[in-house]
Amino acid sequence: PSSRLAHAAAAHEPALVVPHTIMYSDIGFDVSQDGSFLVLCEAYPAQGAETAAVVRSLAPASLGVALFRLSLTGSAILTSLQLSRSGRHLLMGYGRATRQPQTRAPGADGDER
Repeated sequence: PSSRLAHAAAAHEPALVVPHTIMYSDIGFDVSQDGSFLVLCEAYPAQGAETAAVVRSLAPASLGVALFRLSLTGSAILTSLQLSRSGRHLLMGYGRATRQPQTRAPGADGDER
């Protein structure tokens, strides 16, 4: 019984974990049509909060290997990523954070704006 339990648990283990992944929307990543590439946004806090679009391999022999990395400057935010059908081209939607998130309700201090 314990070997069956271990096998069942192993079947549910993640095959790939990418710890620096960030997503601003549900289209913040894509898998190529043939299932061989994964593109996502990664942030590296230790490197000055650098953000990059990264294409990783999903092939069993090179699972998770970064094949391509495009660093974004400043406060760029990747909002969407899409690979072409061939997997040779990447369409990115991005913008910049222009202001800090609001931390209090408008008018809380008497300001009616």
